Amino acid sequence: MNPSSSRSAGPSFPARVGRYELLLPLGSGGMARVYLAREEGLRGFERDVALKLMHPHLRDQGRWAEELLEEAKLTAKIRDHHVVPVLDVGDDPEGMFLVMEYVEGDALSEVLRAGEGAGRPIPAPVAVKILSDALAGLHAAHMLTGEDGHPLGVVHRDVSPQNILVGIDGVARLTDFGIAKARSRIGFTGTGLIKGKIGYLSPEQARGGAVDLRSDVWSAAIVAWEVLAGRRMFSSGDEMATLLRITSETPPRLSSVRPGTGAELDEVLAVALERDRERRWPTVQEMRSRLLGAFGPIADTSEVAEYVRDVLRVRLAERHDRADRARKDRIADAPTERVFYPEPVAVSEPLVASPRAPPDSASASTVEGATSGTVARTGPIFRRLAVGVVLVAAGSWLGASVLPGVLRPRPEATRTPSIIAAPTAATASSSPPAPATTITDDERVQGASVDESAASAGATSAPRHVATRKARPPPAPHPKAPPAGTGSAGAHSELPPPLDNPYSPGP
Repeated sequence: MNPSSSRSAGPSFPARVGRYELLLPLGSGGMARVYLAREEGLRGFERDVALKLMHPHLRDQGRWAEELLEEAKLTAKIRDHHVVPVLDVGDDPEGMFLVMEYVEGDALSEVLRAGEGAGRPIPAPVAVKILSDALAGLHAAHMLTGEDGHPLGVVHRDVSPQNILVGIDGVARLTDFGIAKARSRIGFTGTGLIKGKIGYLSPEQARGGAVDLRSDVWSAAIVAWEVLAGRRMFSSGDEMATLLRITSETPPRLSSVRPGTGAELDEVLAVALERDRERRWPTVQEMRSRLLGAFGPIADTSEVAEYVRDVLRVRLAERHDRADRARKDRIADAPTERVFYPEPVAVSEPLVASPRAPPDSASASTVEGATSGTVARTGPIFRRLAVGVVLVAAGSWLGASVLPGVLRPRPEATRTPSIIAAPTAATASSSPPAPATTITDDERVQGASVDESAASAGATSAPRHVATRKARPPPAPHPKAPPAGTGSAGAHSELPPPLDNPYSPGP
């Protein structure tokens, strides 16, 4: 184990495995140890998980790593509410590990012990409900099929109170398929090596023979017998003596240790504990149905949850306190690293282009100095945008207002400019001024002809108080213009007379 990754106080175990932080140990088996761990994710995401880490002394033995990997592959295929799911598997310098869902609660063995210690032995209806959930999960494992649709022949081989987790949600779940046997699984059992807990081995397991799902029926019946009887069937003393009793003795009936047990319930467990597996219940589901039918009404999930919360209150509170202390110690011992972030720029005025102050100017503001590079880059852009907007607006105004009035042809008679005549100096002194007269273009042309005739005859009459203007001759036709009345325009080929330019100074 890497000393630098271990905690300085308390039991020595890695601080981290993969992306998981180990908080405290939950239990230990022959192949691995289980820890309460915390998974850390993106933006503060956290959740508690159960991490199963291989023992250090098995780290260099490749076959145990394969066992753990096979367990992860097999358990991941079982999708049932009563089986603890595997979430992740990985390899780390600390060893191979797999990650399971953390069940807030404890093993059935600890629930039984806590109930006895609190003077509240587990009620029979609650016990049968827990057994029913565990048998449902075991049946789901037995029915697992491969990609070809054929059964995989999964046998748990380690059904025991230690591998049944009871949560504070009132649901029991089966766990630890570490030594489970499947048709597609590579086995590493050596000659004479027995896998499983001695007190729950079936007779065929104890003899080292072939096993099938009826071996799990035996083990589950031992668990049910002990939970309802409130005692162990086989003592945890001499293991060789226990193996001999399993292979040679008929297990005692439940009614012999628990008076008042119904005959039907007694018979259900007796059939499940037949040493000859051909005489046992053929499946776990058959045993479960018989058990529920013989017992009658059982507790519901809420009643199981209430009992578990009550008897495990002290134990769970201690676990929470230890986990909190571990997290605080981790935060306190974590090396602090200073992270440098760019200072934010406080902009109190819009970034507009303005002449940059000379380097020695004392009036340069903090904002101008902090954002001078930005202003220098964005100023020309803003100026170009402003000029473009002005040009577009001016063009739109000209196109919509001025040009149509200049270019649209209008008949000559429709133009009625008003010209107000002003009296001459002589007339103003001798007589009151005549009222102003408004004349049209046609009148103006006629008046011009009369005035010209009078001037040629030498008339000395008083001048008319009208403003006259010499009429312009019509423009000569363009050399290349088609004759009037010809061309593609047909009847509309005669164009109106040209307009006078209002901006022209005149002849």
